[in-house]
Amino acid sequence: MAQRTEYIGEWAHGKRNGNGTMYAADGTVGQSGLWIHDEFVGANTDAATSVGISPSLAAGHVEIALFKDGGTFKVPVLINGALVLDFIVDSGAADVNIPADVAMTLIRTGTLQDSDFLGSENFILADGSTVPSQTFRIRSLKVGDHVIEDVTAQIGSVKSTLLLGQSFLSKFKAWSINNKLQALILEW
Repeated sequence: MAQRTEYIGEWAHGKRNGNGTMYAADGTVGQSGLWIHDEFVGANTDAATSVGISPSLAAGHVEIALFKDGGTFKVPVLINGALVLDFIVDSGAADVNIPADVAMTLIRTGTLQDSDFLGSENFILADGSTVPSQTFRIRSLKVGDHVIEDVTAQIGSVKSTLLLGQSFLSKFKAWSINNKLQALILEW
């Protein structure tokens, strides 16, 4: 009879992928560290805290499922542990963009406070126009199982779109989109 084991950790597309630990039936640790495509790669050695990733996660990468909406890829994001919304992954945006009505909801729920506001900046839009915008600090953005802390965001008009821009993407060593898998690949 095979000994029962249990894996506790990150998954992507039904496979062990990311930081995780394999436990034997008696609770002893079998393998703990980085898993890629269901294979154990080795113990984690790099701390991820230098890029603002949750301390529980160590060096590696993960694939996070995206979905198409029109001609763009979107990903669900949990903002400050309070509100899940679908963001467009936009490498051309300098910051994360939050429409004004969403910012007001965050203020009403108490997850965005006066101390989070950083001031105002001018931003150049895709059409070349320049607009002033309030900037603020998002305490946490959770994408998949990954929490990124202290992300700069701007408040856009009510008609603007939720954008996951460079203030989030640049927290990683590398990132890419796998069009075939429709996945956001994040490396830290």
